[in-house]
Amino acid sequence: MNKENKELMEEELEINLLDFLDVIFKRWKLIAKICFCVVFLTVVYSLVKSPIYTAEVTVLPPSESGVSGSLSQLRNVAMQFGLTQGESSLDSPLMYKKVLESRELINRVVQREYSSPRDKGKKTLIEIYNLSDVENTEEKLYLAYKRLLKSMKIKVDNVSMTLTLSIDAYDPQLAADIANVMVEELDKLNQEIRTAKAKSNKNFIKERLEETKKRLRFAEEALKVFREKNRRVEGSPELLIQQGRLKREIELQQEVFITLTREYELAKIQEVKDTPQIYTLSAAKPPIEKSSPKRKRNVMVSGFLSVFLGIIAAFILEYKENRKEELNELEGFKIFSRDLHGFSQRFKRPFHRKGRKHY
Repeated sequence: MNKENKELMEEELEINLLDFLDVIFKRWKLIAKICFCVVFLTVVYSLVKSPIYTAEVTVLPPSESGVSGSLSQLRNVAMQFGLTQGESSLDSPLMYKKVLESRELINRVVQREYSSPRDKGKKTLIEIYNLSDVENTEEKLYLAYKRLLKSMKIKVDNVSMTLTLSIDAYDPQLAADIANVMVEELDKLNQEIRTAKAKSNKNFIKERLEETKKRLRFAEEALKVFREKNRRVEGSPELLIQQGRLKREIELQQEVFITLTREYELAKIQEVKDTPQIYTLSAAKPPIEKSSPKRKRNVMVSGFLSVFLGIIAAFILEYKENRKEELNELEGFKIFSRDLHGFSQRFKRPFHRKGRKHY
């Protein structure tokens, strides 16, 4: 029984395959026309569309141990761009990805001047993007921000702790220039915030240092007055305890003063320090080959899709024709049945009349 079922299934499969091939051979002209039209339009699109070039730059953000106090400074950067403490961890360059996508940084980039490939001289990205006619300055910056944001991609590698920035532009030199300027502005912004934080930290330490000086002088003056009033304290346990307390207060304030003085000097150094924090591992260079449109890939993909669409269209037409034939056959059968019924009625009438006369 199983063998017979298997043979029946194989026969049905062969019949279905033959029907499938029969439809394809029957409609091969339709499939060829669809394939030709789709591939032709794809080729035209690939030739007409302006080429896009992609430039890449890879950077290494600063490590947590690289700069004294950098953790708190970079957390301050993260707070300005809406990042939580977990997201601003220096174990990942995710924070710098958010900074690169921020309005603050991109507004700086679009207002920088670049060598325009179409015109002589230098122009801002606002001018290159043809946004100079927009009257509202904020709207102009916003449109330029959205356009640059759309043309950039940022890839974060959590293993190597690196960040790769990709910029798309219609000119290879322009793409490379924008990518390098973005890294430059990222470093500047990081330096500005780091310097501002260092200055704030220095001022705080300076205030604490002045306060500690006053406390130290007050403690020293208190010990001086105590000794002037009490020339001999060896025979009095109470005076010895009071004298020891005053000495400990002076020692404590001296230790605080020494620590704050050291921190104050470090803060002054950090304030004027201009060592680059963003290390460029691979600067962007003008790409030789365009990144899009990829003509060969587009033609191959369109070819496969057009064949698939052609086959679907062929089966739809075949279904409609078969359905039409079935409807015609059904209509013919109805007409035949109606004629047969009318003929039978006419055939019965003479016999019906003869029967009446007989009775």
